[in-house]
Amino acid sequence: MHALLRAGDSRLQRKVGVQMNIFQNLEDLLVSKEAEQPGSITDLLLLATEIRTKLGGEGYLIESYLSRFFQAVIASCSQEAVSDGYEASSELRDLCFYALDAASGDSSPHKHRSFQLTDTDAEAETHPFYPEVKQHFEESPDQSAQRFTVVNRHYALLAEKFLQYAMSRFLSDKRDSISEVLQNADLNMLYDRISVVVGEPPMERLNRMLKEQFLAVPASMGFSYGLSCALLDSLVYEDSETGKQVFQLLMDDCSETLK
Repeated sequence: MHALLRAGDSRLQRKVGVQMNIFQNLEDLLVSKEAEQPGSITDLLLLATEIRTKLGGEGYLIESYLSRFFQAVIASCSQEAVSDGYEASSELRDLCFYALDAASGDSSPHKHRSFQLTDTDAEAETHPFYPEVKQHFEESPDQSAQRFTVVNRHYALLAEKFLQYAMSRFLSDKRDSISEVLQNADLNMLYDRISVVVGEPPMERLNRMLKEQFLAVPASMGFSYGLSCALLDSLVYEDSETGKQVFQLLMDDCSETLK
């Protein structure tokens, strides 16, 4: 079958458009785009069956196309991305603990830590995001004696910048894995071969249905949501001295700013 998929076909000389060929751009698999409410999987499979019928003896092409599409989506699974985002939050939290301990002259407990996004056993000072954390602790000293309150306050205020840093690393890794899947899958070649036989409108419609059904929540959105869930943990942490949650303490700070 692999030889058949790669076989030359003179019909490919006819120009095929790429308007709805979602595999022309990896960002469509990773980054949020507007999408309509998905139809049923039955409707999708009915259309695929119609295309298979039109392909006649080359019906295996649409089956291969769908199989390889599903593998590409699995490689960018949003459910896994949510877990990745939540787990990445521990990296920022560890850096906050380290900055707090370093300020007090005791950094040893968190000095050696294998960081998920950098895949390194380097010390915290060499972590790419540590300068941001250190600067934040220096510019916004916290007088609270409650160690976890201090860390969660700084974590909450650093979360937005950390998201930008972590997202760039996450998307870079995902692009590499998805690119490898797509290169091995020959999806663009399959799209062209099928469109030459059945016309491009049915394939555009099929791709639209696939996108609405399986790419409604891109990996980037899942990763961001995972980090947002971790941010909630910090915002609702209760300070034992004041009885206030961290978001209330931050609102108090905002009140001082508004005076």
